[in-house]
Amino acid sequence: MEDTGFDNVARALGSLTTRRLTLGALLGGAIGRLGLADAKAKKRKKSKKGKETETTKPWCHCPDGNPTTCVTLDLTKKARRRHQQDHPFDTPGACEPFTCPVGQTDCAGICHDLQTDESNCGACGASCGAAQGCCNGVCRNLNTDEANCGACGNTCAVGQTCCSGVCKNLQADPANCGTCGAVCAAPTVICLAGDCCKPPTFACAAPGADATCCSGVCLPAIAMIPFPHCA
Repeated sequence: MEDTGFDNVARALGSLTTRRLTLGALLGGAIGRLGLADAKAKKRKKSKKGKETETTKPWCHCPDGNPTTCVTLDLTKKARRRHQQDHPFDTPGACEPFTCPVGQTDCAGICHDLQTDESNCGACGASCGAAQGCCNGVCRNLNTDEANCGACGNTCAVGQTCCSGVCKNLQADPANCGTCGAVCAAPTVICLAGDCCKPPTFACAAPGADATCCSGVCLPAIAMIPFPHCA
């Protein structure tokens, strides 16, 4: 049976429809792939941005080594390396609150023991003078203080005096007789009861009262000691 003109038209229309559907499907697939690729690119960009945020970590930046000036920064790994190279006092992690050890006080960012520090005795900036020591937060003269002679807490015994940081008995010390630094001219004299005097058998001026003799008495010469001598 021969094809009619109607059949030819139908086949032409069917072929045209099929081509349109095919072309539409291809275009739709391409657009879909483009949309998917764009979504993936956005996701990667977002992921990359989020990853960069995750790599920043707290960093304690101390520009001059003074704990009171340290600040916490959020830095990337590259920035942390740069800071560590340029600022040797920096440390990883957040800065800890600055506190001095027990018994010490913060004086301008430096911890000091106000009980013993001669430059900060009892208070920040309170400096002791020459020959003084900081004893329990008070400046003491270690050369003359019997309770802190030569060193804090070194107490002289009863009857002793602190002379140039050393405990001395002024009643019997020929180098500090009566007062610190008063020297008796040994060996011809001794220190007795805080006075320099001549012991028995040493020459004196004339028989009778003699203040230079330890006994205060000058005896006349005798056979065994042929000159006036102290009793």
